[in-house]
Amino acid sequence: MRLLSVLLLALPISLAARQAAACDGGVVAMIYQPAGAVFVAEVNGVPVGEALEPGQSFTGTRRLPPWLLPGTNEVAVFVETPSDEGAIEVFLNCPEVLASGPGKNANSFGVLRLDAAGRQAFDFEAPAGSTVDLPYSDAVHAGNAGLDDRVRAMQAAFRAGDVGAIVDEFATMRDVAAAMGQPIGRDQMQGMLSQVLPQADVSYLDAWSIREAMGGRLRVVTGPDRVTPPILMDGGRFRMKTARIWSHIDGDWRIVAQ
Repeated sequence: MRLLSVLLLALPISLAARQAAACDGGVVAMIYQPAGAVFVAEVNGVPVGEALEPGQSFTGTRRLPPWLLPGTNEVAVFVETPSDEGAIEVFLNCPEVLASGPGKNANSFGVLRLDAAGRQAFDFEAPAGSTVDLPYSDAVHAGNAGLDDRVRAMQAAFRAGDVGAIVDEFATMRDVAAAMGQPIGRDQMQGMLSQVLPQADVSYLDAWSIREAMGGRLRVVTGPDRVTPPILMDGGRFRMKTARIWSHIDGDWRIVAQ
């Protein structure tokens, strides 16, 4: 799906955000309610939430520590199909607080409404202790040389059904997951892919764009809608978007997230 050209023409709207109250053990998170809107939400240029079909009404949440920078951060939303009731919010999810919906959280950094097509954004300050040291935290680099070839190699591994090569490509992503307290075992991943991949419907992006994220630490590889991945595996109950988020670490391009 392609976002309408109005997104490319719309002027950015900068909205003021308030400082959320601190709490011990709080995690910066996003909550979103499409209420029929079609949109993509990003933090520091990384896609973190989306609804790509009109009429979706679910409530989604996403933990944001992997995509936060010390100091100032930007949340932006790109809306194709507006909804009067749709909204997203970034807030500090404190252990004693249950998120209840956009605009209803006491520890909110700010809310963006999905009631108009185009781009909206606001900046917020990451509270002390809310960022995480990850393999790409110091990986600021210039240029994209070699990344196109790495994306094509990943597509080739999926086309060939080479599960071992695919799992090897996810080594840094597993390191990131482990640092977030959500470890993914290599054998577990290999077993899942060995079972699902032979029967899955896999689609491939032929042409993509590459944009910087997190101040140059990451590269995001997608179609013109900002979220379509180079590889989409649909195994019925299991869907995998991959080869979207990369970083140049120790002299090589590595997938750091789906």
